[in-house]
Amino acid sequence: MAEDLPITGVCIVADPAKCPPNYTLLDKTYGSIPEDADLWKDKMWGRKVTRYMCVERGYAAQETNVLVDVAIINDRDPVPPGFTVVDNTYDTREKAIKKKVLCVRWMDKTMTQDVITELVLLGRGSRKPPVNYTLIGELNGLSLCYKIGRLVLPGGISSSQVESNNVNNYHNNVLNMSNVGSSLPYPLNPDPPTAAPSIRPAGDDHATAANALIGVPWQLNPKFQLLAELQNFTIPRIVYKSLYDVETEYDYDFNVERSTKAAEK
Repeated sequence: MAEDLPITGVCIVADPAKCPPNYTLLDKTYGSIPEDADLWKDKMWGRKVTRYMCVERGYAAQETNVLVDVAIINDRDPVPPGFTVVDNTYDTREKAIKKKVLCVRWMDKTMTQDVITELVLLGRGSRKPPVNYTLIGELNGLSLCYKIGRLVLPGGISSSQVESNNVNNYHNNVLNMSNVGSSLPYPLNPDPPTAAPSIRPAGDDHATAANALIGVPWQLNPKFQLLAELQNFTIPRIVYKSLYDVETEYDYDFNVERSTKAAEK
């Protein structure tokens, strides 16, 4: 995958001249014969209505999230879990797209390696995505596609390198128990106890002394024996999975249940 800058912002404008600073206006379709990439192309109350998509790439701020998924749904469909909606235009706060809803999913850049680096619109009648692109859906007859790339953090270091270093450091971390005893209020290996006070019958200075602990062996309870022997305890290896990996692996759309319920009606 190409190591391109991630997309960190997506919006739709009514006036192409009002594209936000640091954003790129997608005013032409992708291909050898570019077309107008207007997402509305209609008239409203006698005036021409236009809608154009704008994207931002890079790192606008240290805490910036990155784009990891895009979906197009009908305007009455529920928004997929984890997605947010681009429902209004950036410049006029009007409805962004007619009959459809553009949904985007953001994720903290420290929690993912794969990000969306390109969004392109294909001309009318073209539904085959370019090489390395994935088709999302249609907006006003234009097919929206995205391209996945490997996240590169500022300084040219890939997130996979940072993650690998963090995981290796975690697994190479050895818990040394040899210094634990110095911080406890009691020793891990106590010395044998001193003789207990003698017990003598009252008023008898010549009676034989009796020790209350005579015959009682001093030893550590076996269930705590391992604690005293933990000198080089290695943390077991745990397979790392990002939040995106977990949600992708265990995602379930309930299509079977919905189709069964619909068939019963």
